[in-house]
Amino acid sequence: MKPNDPSIEGEETLYWRAQELPKEHWTVFDEGRGDYRVRSGAFILNDDGMSCYRRTVLSNLGLDWSAVKILPRNGILSVQAADVRACDLGVAPDPDPPYIPRADLQPRDKAHALIVIGDGATVKKWRRRCSSLAPRATIVHMGNA
Repeated sequence: MKPNDPSIEGEETLYWRAQELPKEHWTVFDEGRGDYRVRSGAFILNDDGMSCYRRTVLSNLGLDWSAVKILPRNGILSVQAADVRACDLGVAPDPDPPYIPRADLQPRDKAHALIVIGDGATVKKWRRRCSSLAPRATIVHMGNA
């Protein structure tokens, strides 16, 4: 797993895609707020970390959060890099990830990054840290049915 890259500023917004929202284990309706909020299940750890996209790189490419969507029903969630680090996780750039065939790369893939367990912690610790991170995350777009 890649290490945290401190050159990614704390103010950096990280976006990631949900197949659709609301989604069980990813969101919950908050009666007090009258709206949905992010749950820890929205943070899915793969072998290399959790895929996300950096706002500043998207912006430099003339793109915004909507470029992260693949299908109209996709929802978009976000979190700040500083909040990721405050929960003992890290952020690592991963432009044009190697698992995407070169012919299938999209402009947004230049902005690809990973949320990582910087210290090699266990999956159990990942879940605990994501429980701390979830209240700091926001739903940018619920998707179109």
